[in-house]
Amino acid sequence: MSDDGSEHRILEYTGMTGFTPLGSDSMKSMATGMKRYCTPDGRACNRVDDQTFEIVALGLRVKRDNA
Repeated sequence: MSDDGSEHRILEYTGMTGFTPLGSDSMKSMATGMKRYCTPDGRACNRVDDQTFEIVALGLRVKRDNA
């Protein structure tokens, strides 16, 4: 939610990589630790802290709704 009470959705994308462990025939995947945040319409977002994000194109900060 922004300070004016409007709701915004922020999506988190986590980078993944595939690998095959030694001695195994099957591929596994694991998170790379790289994350990307954006709105559903593709606007880039920055994570300010655990509760706050900034929608860059709008210059708008939003906080998680902990309800």
